[in-house]
Amino acid sequence: MVKEIVILKEGGIPLYHYSVTGEQKLDELVSGFLSALGSMAEKISSQQIRVMSFEKNKFVWERRGDVFFIALVYREDSAEIYAAILNELSEQFVGKFYEKLRRSIVSRRDFLHFTEIVESTLQKFNGIPGLARRYKTALLPISELRMLKSKMAEVEKASKSLRTAILTKDGFIIASNLRAYENEAFLDLHDLTKEITINTDELSAHASLDPDTRFFVTEVGDLILIATVMKSSSIESIRNSLKPLMDHVVSIDVSKAKRIEPIREEEHFAFLDSDIVIPNYEPEDIDEILSRFAEIDDEDLSKIRNVLQNTTKHSTIIDLIERTGLDRPVLVELLAQLIAKDIARITNVYPVIKKKDERFSAYLEVIGMPKKDYDVVDTIKQYCNGTYSIKEIATKTGISATRIISVMKQLGENVKWQKSRGLNHDR
Repeated sequence: MVKEIVILKEGGIPLYHYSVTGEQKLDELVSGFLSALGSMAEKISSQQIRVMSFEKNKFVWERRGDVFFIALVYREDSAEIYAAILNELSEQFVGKFYEKLRRSIVSRRDFLHFTEIVESTLQKFNGIPGLARRYKTALLPISELRMLKSKMAEVEKASKSLRTAILTKDGFIIASNLRAYENEAFLDLHDLTKEITINTDELSAHASLDPDTRFFVTEVGDLILIATVMKSSSIESIRNSLKPLMDHVVSIDVSKAKRIEPIREEEHFAFLDSDIVIPNYEPEDIDEILSRFAEIDDEDLSKIRNVLQNTTKHSTIIDLIERTGLDRPVLVELLAQLIAKDIARITNVYPVIKKKDERFSAYLEVIGMPKKDYDVVDTIKQYCNGTYSIKEIATKTGISATRIISVMKQLGENVKWQKSRGLNHDR
């Protein structure tokens, strides 16, 4: 479920804020989000989903020109679905307020009426994000999903005893009004890792269903329709009550549906191992900095102290994980708090390996660099000229970013870590 939606102009100018609960916690993290963007922008193409994950929540965002559309959602939610929601919202926002956005000075009051569009858009996806956390889902184009949900509601209201769901034959849920335990009961009866086999001439019982309730399942074109019905209902009466929905479902082109697997932990995009954390403080400032976190408990305050004490000039994310002993999600959320308060910032690095001459070779002999590490240096050196980030070098060479950093740190002063992209001519 979406918690908050924020719309910003580049540079952090707030245009609009929507909160389901009325609380606006996202405001506190927006500066951290914008700081992190500098690192993220070069790591993702325009086709990729833009996501930044924390311990319990994550940002999903869309960019249109110089306007950012940001959603704060649960970490377990499918980023693809919220990317689709933000895509529709961004189209409507830019279309509705195009002239106002062109002004040199804008006011949040100009965009207050966007709430109605936000809520109507979220309503179109009602129930879908929750399903996508746990089940395989197929996301229809918005207009088609809206028509399908409307037809399902119409049939259910007329029959008074039906709740319905539509699935593909290989188990991707397109829409479901079944109760949570009914979804689970159906999955218990049918292995969705295989093509669903059904018997349309009988009703299916399950111990989790209400005693007087049964499943009716039937094929409709390329899809499967499920309904919970009273066990006393005849097959003929069920089919008659479902006919308007079946007539609609048979016309759905399932090839238009985007198939989404339940999100896996490794799909979350957060800071990369190779990102550099830049402290905006001196070690003697730590006690004063901690006084700014009076609202958090002693345990979290201890974790923040741990991060502050272990963040040095060229600390990468992987360095901090190793030094602090914190799990990645915990560390990333703490860093977001530090960034939001301008205590630290995240940046990409563009390494430069000094020209390989006799002194360079002698240095490698002195430190006794193993041949396998030397081979890494030999492979990556052509890209270490200040124009490629660690992530880009990893992609080009097939060597992991963590491995590259580990080897390059052995080179000491023979590596220059640039904070901005630019060809270095001193190699």
